[in-house]
Amino acid sequence: MALQPRNWRKPIGEILVEKELVTRAQLEEALVLQRRQPGKKIGEVLVKLGYVDKKDVLRAHAEQLGMMYETGVDTD
Repeated sequence: MALQPRNWRKPIGEILVEKELVTRAQLEEALVLQRRQPGKKIGEVLVKLGYVDKKDVLRAHAEQLGMMYETGVDTD
């Protein structure tokens, strides 16, 4: 197994596939569409296609950054 550079982060799409939120085929479809839309993030494309919702993408971003994602946290 090759070592990754320190600043390497797993792509959002790969995280979503690993979590079984999208299939490899759905990710590939989204990547094709993303290439036609410069500046679009893969998460935006997957949401637009209806494969995931925004919360799924936010959770994947949190995982990518080594953070936790929680909703409805009581701060009292």
